[in-house]
Amino acid sequence: MPATFTRELLSREVRDRNGDVLGHVADLIIDTRTGSVTFVMVRIASNLDPSQLPWPSESGLISLPIDEVREISTAIHLHR
Repeated sequence: MPATFTRELLSREVRDRNGDVLGHVADLIIDTRTGSVTFVMVRIASNLDPSQLPWPSESGLISLPIDEVREISTAIHLHR
C-alpha cells in the first residue's frame, strides 16, 4: 500500500454495518514480511463504551483485524 494512500486513511471515519460511527483510524499495523495491513487501530468515538465492543481495546483504541473491513471509501465500512 503506497504511503500516500496510507496517510489518506488516517483520521478517516470507521462505520459499522448500520452506518454508525465507531471511531476514526488512528494507525495501521502492517506485516513487515508481506507488506499487508493486518490491523486497523481505531480511536473509539467518545459516546461508545469499549467494553460493549467485540474487539480488544486499550487506552481508547480498538484493534480491528483487516478482515472486518468490508469497504474503503470516504469512510471505512465494517462487516459488523
